[in-house]
Amino acid sequence: MVTDSSRSLCGNGLIATYLRKKRMDNKEYIIIGLPSKKKIDISGNKLDMVFIAIPIILIILFPTGLVNYLCGRFNIHFALVFFGSLFGTIGTLFTLFIVNVVRIIRKNSFKKRLLILFEICLPILFFFSFFLFRLIWDSKDPFLCGYRDQITKKINIEEVQAWLKTFSEEHFNTDTGWINRESIPEDEYPESLKKMFRPTYHLLRTGESDQPVIDYNRGGGFFHWGFVIGTEDMVYPISEIMKERDEIWMLVQPGFYVYSQY
Repeated sequence: MVTDSSRSLCGNGLIATYLRKKRMDNKEYIIIGLPSKKKIDISGNKLDMVFIAIPIILIILFPTGLVNYLCGRFNIHFALVFFGSLFGTIGTLFTLFIVNVVRIIRKNSFKKRLLILFEICLPILFFFSFFLFRLIWDSKDPFLCGYRDQITKKINIEEVQAWLKTFSEEHFNTDTGWINRESIPEDEYPESLKKMFRPTYHLLRTGESDQPVIDYNRGGGFFHWGFVIGTEDMVYPISEIMKERDEIWMLVQPGFYVYSQY
């Protein structure tokens, strides 16, 4: 028999309750209580999804070159981002590997063990995929591809090349071949250059063929990058430069190069 007090508890909805009949001494009683909470199964499907998702996300970010490309695209110091996240990435993958090794030793069904074995292989695939995507990129550098896209979006290359043709040999009649940056007022530089950086903070010099070029360089220490813009007929001996300076150079269009050094 349900009492008025039990109806009141159920009707108010203030607490979750359940009703259970129990016979004691040939009398019926209504026992009111809270339902039991289910224990979280950490070895369930949700944990498997996490163990699969994390390595796949890391593979997409690093071995594919996506992080490299984005650093170049937004003109960010790649080495700081890469090495700053390297230890965290390796630590995460190593932890996942060890946990899954422990899980596969435990008693599980055959299908479950196959799934865990797949999860164990993902951290190994992370390191193997570096070599795979290196072959896919071939001689191209993801960072330089991103940096190229950033420069071509912000700077009008043809405008800069036309401006460089206005210089004469007497501008470069110096001992070093570098033009004194203060000798050219900033308002005389092309608008697209001024939108990207302050030109008088960078270098205007003669190129390999004794023609004027804009030489922009960022970074320092163990990593720097930049670009060189000259006239359309300017040709740089890229292979020789890469050997001498230990840099990677990319020809974007005649007279326009981007480069980086790791």
